[in-house]
Amino acid sequence: MIALKDEITMELEKIPQDKFAEIYDVIHFFRLGVENERKVTTRKEWGQAFKKMHEYKEDQIIIDDTVDLEMEGWEWK
Repeated sequence: MIALKDEITMELEKIPQDKFAEIYDVIHFFRLGVENERKVTTRKEWGQAFKKMHEYKEDQIIIDDTVDLEMEGWEWK
């Protein structure tokens, strides 16, 4: 089975050299669109995380000090 990347390379070899600038533009702008899409998704996920954080009640929030309080009873050797 031929990998998809290899198939793309084979197709590129069949394209005339004078058309490479156009192909490059298509690939480049497609990649930029994919990167931008990922950034937007990440921002949305962060926004939703902060939105959900306000939905928790005080007794549901885990406090970092809890670990320190538990560790006070331990003796380190």
